[in-house]
Amino acid sequence: MRSRSFIKMSLSLAIGFQIYGATLTAQMGTPIKPMTYTPPASMKPTTTGVPAKHGETSPKPTSPPKEITPKVLEKKELASSQIYASPGIASLQGGQWVGRDHLFNLSSEIGVYLQIVQPSQPLAINEMAIKEKIVAVLQKGGVQPRTDLLGENNTPLPFLHFIVVLNSQDKDILIAFCACRLFEAIHLDRIRLDTGVAWQAITWEQQELLVIPPAEVQDSLTKELSEFASFFADRFAFYQLLKAGTPK
Repeated sequence: MRSRSFIKMSLSLAIGFQIYGATLTAQMGTPIKPMTYTPPASMKPTTTGVPAKHGETSPKPTSPPKEITPKVLEKKELASSQIYASPGIASLQGGQWVGRDHLFNLSSEIGVYLQIVQPSQPLAINEMAIKEKIVAVLQKGGVQPRTDLLGENNTPLPFLHFIVVLNSQDKDILIAFCACRLFEAIHLDRIRLDTGVAWQAITWEQQELLVIPPAEVQDSLTKELSEFASFFADRFAFYQLLKAGTPK
């Protein structure tokens, strides 16, 4: 009896362990797929967001409303060719920034300053001869060049700055940047200056780039800077006549 009961109990335990193991396998082994539910067609959502009633067909999808984009008025950008990029007065005319020089009421007493920047190997240039030629051209045009830079008001303004920058490419080619610039004292609303302090700015300018043989540097610079002086004298004379009321 005892052995039969022991066998029966052992059999019961074995069956129990098998059932328990199968349960663990189902829970921890192969994943159990979740059940899915597919609603009937009549209950599917429509494009309008409202499900169709039983027995009715879903409404046809409609195209979404068109978005209205507000018009943005963009500011017109001026091209480089439409910009007056020189000293003087300027205004917007016909979609372009148009300007010109303005030498009205300019004093006839103007200082003259010549500056020649030489290359590493200096050239034989007679700066005094070039300056004398410039002064003579200005005097002929009605300008009174000051021999000293400081005028009666203890300031060099206004003065003409003739500048030449030389660059030697090789023994046969010389590049010369030439410019004539009028410096004047101007007033800016954004800053207050103490007595005796002036804000100087370029109010008139001419530039030229020359490619010349080194042997002709003296004659070429004299000719170019003299033409600058002549052109300035012509513009100065025009505004003198304009001031007198008899422009040509």
